Amino acid sequence: MNDLVPPLPLLQPLQTATFLPPYPTSQWPAILSNLKNLQLTCEHVYDQGLSQDGELQDEFKPVLALHVGAVERNKRVLLAYHAFRLRKLLGLRGQVLDEDVRATLSEEEVKFDAKVKAMRARYADAEDCELTLPGYALCPPNSLRAEYVVREDAGTVLAEEGMVRLGEGSRHFLVRGGGVDGLVDVGAVEER
Repeated sequence: MNDLVPPLPLLQPLQTATFLPPYPTSQWPAILSNLKNLQLTCEHVYDQGLSQDGELQDEFKPVLALHVGAVERNKRVLLAYHAFRLRKLLGLRGQVLDEDVRATLSEEEVKFDAKVKAMRARYADAEDCELTLPGYALCPPNSLRAEYVVREDAGTVLAEEGMVRLGEGSRHFLVRGGGVDGLVDVGAVEER
């Protein structure tokens, strides 16, 4: 029954981690070998349990279910481990990783971080913009609604309030980000 144990030590450091524990490169061969052995055991039990007519005998079903359950559980543990690490790494977008953090990453995670940073830099260069948010953008707006003055006829738009006709010179009190932001960006509507 010790086949059920190996991936669990991976999750234990994550329970108390403020960031990422070091990537356990040395443990992976043993974990993957264990998973392969469990899979082979499943195949062996299945082959032994087949009757002449190709049906699995009843006495082999619980054993097979136990081993298949162990394989599936270990796969879920490994996926959960990597999903946690990926979420943490994605949470660092735009930040410079110091050497302490970089030392906890696997080679693939370092490559992933470099690719994300390269993509952000290419986008910023192409759009001629800065991707870091200024301090004021991190604060919530004073009001969830804003007054919009229509400079040129923009037709009818779907806002949070429903369909709104934006005729030239009209004023509207609408929810911010509710469908008119694109018109504000192009100058058809002015936010006050």
